Amino acid sequence: MILRRIVFFLALLLGVLASQVPEFAQQYRQRLGGAVDELNRIIRAFDADAARMQMNRDTGLERLLGNPDGFVRQRGEQIRADAARAARLEAQLQSYESAGPFCAQL
Repeated sequence: MILRRIVFFLALLLGVLASQVPEFAQQYRQRLGGAVDELNRIIRAFDADAARMQMNRDTGLERLLGNPDGFVRQRGEQIRADAARAARLEAQLQSYESAGPFCAQL
């Protein structure tokens, strides 16, 4: 008798948890897209600043990273890290969007 109640309670708990998976997946996709958008905004702003100085992103990063001022060097490292993170998240988002309907829900 008690075993049936435990099994029923566990089944009920798992059912409630499983019902939240689609909403979790949708919210994750939204957050991932928002993070990609914000990182791309930061990178575009840096690219625009570099272009105003007749440089591309790589040249601008080289100048920042080669600067003897630690603050300026740190800014270059941050932009480089942001660009790498944006690339990783974009690949993850594309992979997530190209997954089949079952995988998109998980």
